[in-house]
Amino acid sequence: MIHIIKKVIGGIDALNDRTGKIASFLMPLLIIFETYEVISRYMFGHPTIWITELSAMIFGTFILLGGGYTLRHGAHANMDILYGTLPKRGKALMDLITFFLFLAFVGILFWQGGQMAWRSVAMLEHDSTEWAPPLYYFKMTLPIGAGLLLLQGLAKFLKDLIILVKGEF
Repeated sequence: MIHIIKKVIGGIDALNDRTGKIASFLMPLLIIFETYEVISRYMFGHPTIWITELSAMIFGTFILLGGGYTLRHGAHANMDILYGTLPKRGKALMDLITFFLFLAFVGILFWQGGQMAWRSVAMLEHDSTEWAPPLYYFKMTLPIGAGLLLLQGLAKFLKDLIILVKGEF
């Protein structure tokens, strides 16, 4: 049984690793757009009407799709004053206890984000600005990102259970 659980965890880890690495390619794109905006605005006196919105969408997509990757690699913020002093099993127990707060937060994010994305897709929502880009593509990243984070949280929960019982993963 543990072997099957470890395979499932490995699959979730691999999925979030791939997604996180793909999302990381958005950062150079964001840098290029922002550099273009700065040059256009300050050197030529012609700011764009679209880069600010596009940058927010790119950065939001990066954050949402990178959440599971960040959790997988333990890069989210922790209260290390207490947590950092705990042994491996103590950390696993603390993570198991706080998992239900995580589950509530990410579950609501997934549920509400899914409803918002569904409404946006159903109406083919566009922004109300002069540029008026489609928003439904961007809004779809919310439930996708929350789903990836939820999967990674479940994988971490299972890892922590194994650590608590066996002392190692």
